[in-house]
Amino acid sequence: MSVFSISPKDGSLTFIEVFPAGGSYARQFALNKGGNLVAVGLQQTGSISILERDLTSGVFKREVASIAIGGGEVVCAVWDE
Repeated sequence: MSVFSISPKDGSLTFIEVFPAGGSYARQFALNKGGNLVAVGLQQTGSISILERDLTSGVFKREVASIAIGGGEVVCAVWDE
């Protein structure tokens, strides 16, 4: 997972960090309503990784959970809030 900041002045991007997604081929991700958790659909690993995110800086702190999904590839993750 790559994190960039967006300049309010001209919209240019500045690289902040690369953080491990928790598996192979991060196909899609979704933020929860609070913005502090990110669910990452890992297609080739067949799992969902939940990453904690700092609300102020946007950087990832740690992986807080990993959920194996049986039966094949994961192509998306959706929060039910």
